[in-house]
Amino acid sequence: MMYRARKLPLVFQLATVLLLACSASLAQTSKPDGQDIAFTVSMSKPQTHLLEVEMRIRDVPGEAAILVMPVWTPGSYLVREFERHVQDFAAADQSGHPLEWEKINKDSWRVKTNGAREWRATYRVYANELSVRTNELNSDHAFWNNAALLMYPDGFIKAPSTLRIIPAANWKIATGLPLISGEKNTFRAENFDILYDSPVECSNFKEIDFAVKGAPHRIVIDGEGNYDPARLRSVVQRIVEAEVAMMGEIPYHDYTFILHLRANTGGGLEHLNSTALGFRRFNFATERGWQSFYGLVAHEFFHLWNV
Repeated sequence: MMYRARKLPLVFQLATVLLLACSASLAQTSKPDGQDIAFTVSMSKPQTHLLEVEMRIRDVPGEAAILVMPVWTPGSYLVREFERHVQDFAAADQSGHPLEWEKINKDSWRVKTNGAREWRATYRVYANELSVRTNELNSDHAFWNNAALLMYPDGFIKAPSTLRIIPAANWKIATGLPLISGEKNTFRAENFDILYDSPVECSNFKEIDFAVKGAPHRIVIDGEGNYDPARLRSVVQRIVEAEVAMMGEIPYHDYTFILHLRANTGGGLEHLNSTALGFRRFNFATERGWQSFYGLVAHEFFHLWNV
């Protein structure tokens, strides 16, 4: 959660334990079974700050369906009203014929599917706020939380899904979700809880890798700063090793630290097998600055075991 300690209700603690047991892997995997819910996220005009979403749905029964936009994101348990950034919603059947739809409340859209076996919804999301819980798209990078971007069919929160990403400018992609074997830039989630707990970074980021007890870890760095890469790698690895030794287990297959370096940013948000961090780009100039960074990393990583 955000970089400050607080005690949460038992229900959130139990939910986190269950989610950690399902932590996703970077290793390639096959396409999930069950209802076919496939997302494509593209960014054809980064300067507009608009992320473009196509949601294809197959084998979800009924004459109508309700699509819901989350209003909060895992680890940050406040109502954030992500739906306010949605625009240009539309729906069509497999042949491209428009389907009737209506917005029935602040975060839900009812689509009259007429029993179509396959149909799609499209919309755009304004993304111009960089924080650990929101979305940002510009000419330099894209970062988003899936809870603040992707809708789910009401009643199918446990359904598996796929996420295909079409990055701008041949950007690289970093996320804790595992790749689907044989499909470029396409990832899978066993359910929407996992999907919503896996943020995404797209940019020409730098990457620092290390392993702890055979588990691969990576630090994905977007932005410039006065850090020493060797020291950064060493201290983050030592933090991971110390906390793993303390808790006696590694509850994931792999782990991704997404680090945004900016002139004025800060904080962190923990996820299943990743964390999003913000840190001031020139705060590595002093030992006090490095100590602050250590605290940020140690705090968010420890949320793996203690929410």
